[in-house]
Amino acid sequence: MIDITGKTFGRLTVVKNAGQAKNKEYLWLCKCQCGKLTTAKGYSLRSGVTKSCGCLQQESRTKHGHALSSKSSPTYKSWENMMQRCTNPKHHHWSKYGGAGITVCDRWKTFTNFLQDMGDRPEGKTIDRIDFNKGYEPQNCKWSTPKEQQRNRKACRMITWKGTTKSMVEWSEFLKIPYSILEGRMRRNLPLEKAFTQRPLIGAPAFRE
Repeated sequence: MIDITGKTFGRLTVVKNAGQAKNKEYLWLCKCQCGKLTTAKGYSLRSGVTKSCGCLQQESRTKHGHALSSKSSPTYKSWENMMQRCTNPKHHHWSKYGGAGITVCDRWKTFTNFLQDMGDRPEGKTIDRIDFNKGYEPQNCKWSTPKEQQRNRKACRMITWKGTTKSMVEWSEFLKIPYSILEGRMRRNLPLEKAFTQRPLIGAPAFRE
C-alpha cells in the first residue's frame, strides 16, 4: 500500500485509508475543498482521474449560469448545436455543415471562449455566419434574427451572367425583378438568359453589358 494520507490531489485532501475495494485496490477517505467527504481509489487520485467529490464537474456544467443539460441556456444550446452539426456525422444537418467543410475554430471548441466572444444570445436570435463559405469563428459570426439570416443567405448566393457576378439580391434589384420571382425561376432551373430577361413588370429596363 502506498500511504497517501495528508496529500492533496486536485480539490481532495486524503484523510485516512478506507479499506479495499472488491478488486483489492485501496480506498481513501478524502475531504473536498467544498467541505464534503468522499471515497476514492488511490490510483484514481494519483493519476488525476479523480480531482473532487463531483463539485468540479458540476461547476463546469453551470459556469456562467449556462447548464449543460436539456434545460441549458439558449447560448449553450446554440453552441452545442453548432458543434454537433459541424463535428457529428450522425447529425441530421451534417451534410450541410461538417460534411460540406464548415468547421468550428479551435478557440470555440470550448464553450467559455465562445461565450466570451459572442456574449449571451439575445432573445429571438441565433448564431449566423456572415460569409457562408467560411466556418464558425469570431470574425465571421453574429447573432441574427431569422429574417436577417434569410437575407444573408440570399445575399451570399452569387450568380455570374454575361461576365458580371452579383448576388441574387443584387440581381433582383438591378433587373427590377422581385426576388421571389427570380428565385422561383432559378428553382425551376430556367436558363439564366430566360430567367433574367423575361419581364415580370411593364417598362422594366433590359440588362446591358
